[in-house]
Amino acid sequence: MIAVGGPGAAEARWRAAHAAVAEPDGEVPHAMTAVAEEVRRALERRSARWRALHHLVGLVGLVGLVGPPR
Repeated sequence: MIAVGGPGAAEARWRAAHAAVAEPDGEVPHAMTAVAEEVRRALERRSARWRALHHLVGLVGLVGLVGPPR
């Protein structure tokens, strides 16, 4: 076992993190890396902030006053 702060610890943590992220790929119908990329592209089109604001404005009946992000 590699000590948390010992030689090779950073490499061991990186491998463990990579394995943990890759593991669900065999359990779900879509690769997690593909899903993450699709989410990144969606947020490039409209930010999470814009989306939340749009929903908040909709709750108070001002939907037509909020246009697409600039």
